[in-house]
Amino acid sequence: MGVQVGHETLKADGLVSWWHAGFHQNGFFKGMLDDKVQTLKAEKILHYMRNPIQAIPSIILENEASQRNNISFKHRRGTIKKYFGVDIAEMGPVGAAASSYIYWNRICQDIAMSPPIYIEIPDLSALGVAINKLPVRNTSHEKFGHAPAELQIDDIARGAPTSVAQQIFDIAHTYPRQR
Repeated sequence: MGVQVGHETLKADGLVSWWHAGFHQNGFFKGMLDDKVQTLKAEKILHYMRNPIQAIPSIILENEASQRNNISFKHRRGTIKKYFGVDIAEMGPVGAAASSYIYWNRICQDIAMSPPIYIEIPDLSALGVAINKLPVRNTSHEKFGHAPAELQIDDIARGAPTSVAQQIFDIAHTYPRQR
């Protein structure tokens, strides 16, 4: 689309980073970039959102890596506990991943300057861009040596806390029929 936006790496026109949403405060982001802590001021903040049926299985892999003793899980756990009083460490794999998905997307929407952009069915008209499909690449196999488990929406809802299950259903139904 003619812009240089890095994935968790700052490029000329910005970055896409779930990580930095947890470090947002008053329009600024303070977090790790290029192996050092940097503070960024964003002119535009977009909420880039994945389909929960595809995202949650990947989050399970991320969460459970090293028996949850990894920086990704610790960052989400601390941030979600701070903002929502919910400890994802007290949940099973599906519940922790579903809760991570819902609460992290809430954080992103709270700081975004537009409605969510659903990656798999994007509407970028608010940005003056017409596009039918954004590139989506699941890197779980590269990171963990295997693809995420295939889960149905009912599997996710059964494993999720009641407080997030309906939200998962609502978001999942935004998408055309899924696997």
